Amino acid sequence: MPPKTKEEKILSGARSPLAKHDVDVTSTISYKVIDDNKSAVDINLLVDPGKLTVENTPDGKFKLSYDLVGFVYDQYGKMRGGFSQTVNTNLNDTEYARAKTEGLNYDQHTALPSGYYQLRIVVRDSASGNMGTLTRYLEIPNLAKHRLAMSSLFLYGVDQAAGAKTEPETMNAARRISKSRDLRYATVVYNAKQPSAKIVISQNGKMLFQEPEQPLSGPMSGVQVGKVGQVGLSKVTPGHYVLTLVTTDQLAEKKQRRTVSRSVDFTVVN
Repeated sequence: MPPKTKEEKILSGARSPLAKHDVDVTSTISYKVIDDNKSAVDINLLVDPGKLTVENTPDGKFKLSYDLVGFVYDQYGKMRGGFSQTVNTNLNDTEYARAKTEGLNYDQHTALPSGYYQLRIVVRDSASGNMGTLTRYLEIPNLAKHRLAMSSLFLYGVDQAAGAKTEPETMNAARRISKSRDLRYATVVYNAKQPSAKIVISQNGKMLFQEPEQPLSGPMSGVQVGKVGQVGLSKVTPGHYVLTLVTTDQLAEKKQRRTVSRSVDFTVVN
């Protein structure tokens, strides 16, 4: 029997192996370990208002209404959490113009024990019923196993012209950055006896830059060591790129994981 209610249609969309693109949604899913067997997970979503129904209100604003629903499943297919919210927005001319360029932003936070997870996200336009779906996979490490592990890569934009005291700006799910800014990246490495790291920047599968491997000397606390770096973009051609950070534990035992890497894509614009 085909789904009839809104809830049934959303659940059907989440379960479908085929992604729906009637509404565009992008995401950044990142985590940072908070104890041996649990990580804080940050979910940032951007919804494109261009495929949502827009109602012009009598006071000259743009009204949009949509549902955002997330389902978290573990490796055994058991639901381990989620979120659900109906978003109603009334945007003025400036806000709507910005939303069409940058997207409608939504943040959700949760905590998960170690394991493998699948996150399925559905956005549904309230007026038309059109939906967009996406699926993301996540591995949460168990530090109690004493294996080399690393958090997600976190990206920031740095305005060098504003001076050294300016706070870096966290990049949202669109991961778009002006070439007038520097790209800062950060991660946390766990359970490494003698860690070293290098970054690789590629485009369309072609490596454009690779730095020499360097010992990690960031702030340390117990089994953690921080890694922060920065890349200038002023001479970079606008386009889509991938930054990969490869970490190696030079003293890892043969039977233990010796290398771990994380990648994140970003887009450089004028």
